[in-house]
Amino acid sequence: MRYMATTGRAVLLILLMSGFLWAETVIQGTVSDESGHPLPGANIVVEGKFIGTSTDAEGYFKLQTQLQPPFNINIAMIGFTTKTIEITQAETKLEITLKEESFMSDAVVVSASRVEEDFLRAPVTVEKVDQLAIKQSPSATFYDGLADLREVNLIANSMIFKGATGRGFGDMHNPGLIQLIDGVDNAGIANGSFALGNMVGISDIDVANVEFLPGASSALYGPNAFSGVLFINTKSPFDYQGLSVEAKSGMTSSNYAGSFPLYGINMRYAKAYGHFAYKVALSHFQAHDWVAHNFADREGRAADDPGYDGVNIYGDEVATDLDMDALA
Repeated sequence: MRYMATTGRAVLLILLMSGFLWAETVIQGTVSDESGHPLPGANIVVEGKFIGTSTDAEGYFKLQTQLQPPFNINIAMIGFTTKTIEITQAETKLEITLKEESFMSDAVVVSASRVEEDFLRAPVTVEKVDQLAIKQSPSATFYDGLADLREVNLIANSMIFKGATGRGFGDMHNPGLIQLIDGVDNAGIANGSFALGNMVGISDIDVANVEFLPGASSALYGPNAFSGVLFINTKSPFDYQGLSVEAKSGMTSSNYAGSFPLYGINMRYAKAYGHFAYKVALSHFQAHDWVAHNFADREGRAADDPGYDGVNIYGDEVATDLDMDALA
């Protein structure tokens, strides 16, 4: 009996120690401005650590960490002053109010000179889109929202393939635009001939910000950058941890094809362990693409003409009707 009692105490002690070792610190709450409006996209980061999260569309956040109190968290967002709060309890609920400040005071860009610099001191024109602008955009995807930027022309090839261009000439396949995702040029997927837009790009929920440098930029980015450079920066798994899910729906409508539903769902999960971190992002987009309805001949010929070359008919350039009786 004594042996069993001793064993029972040892098991209980191990369970208590395991519970203590795996105890989590949970911080949750809301972030709003001085008027009480929620602030989506605000960053909540543990001071001096690669641990953090961001607020959702309602300004709500939840941060879970193995780090034990006390420690400080920083709440920051572009256009507002950064606030520091000390966490002293394992379960903490906060209602945080941020004070507005000049939007451009601390904004930095990388595209202008390939190093971080103040937005106002950039030597060239830079258009920048942050997370808040992406969330507020009525466009189907963040890439479609680039059409709202100054000096950006977006040509729609299909629902998922858009061709962007800055100053100068551009068409559906713009070879003069360099598109970099986290510094990597994705034109190589198309044999280096043109940027693929967001056809094989990232989902909205994983975008940190977008910088567009319109016009010639060959001095910094090579001879192909005569129409512009597009930077798409994704969220770091160190700064944006946890599970995020986004769903959207809408309708596509045209006089010729009619109306069809549009669906989109994005999911992202990220986790950091010290100096190692990983993230997984999944995206699904479903819509009825545009339908061609112009079949007129390029030269105005009739449909029964052997040289008929329809605008949206492919293969007719080498097809013709032969009267074998007449040829006999």
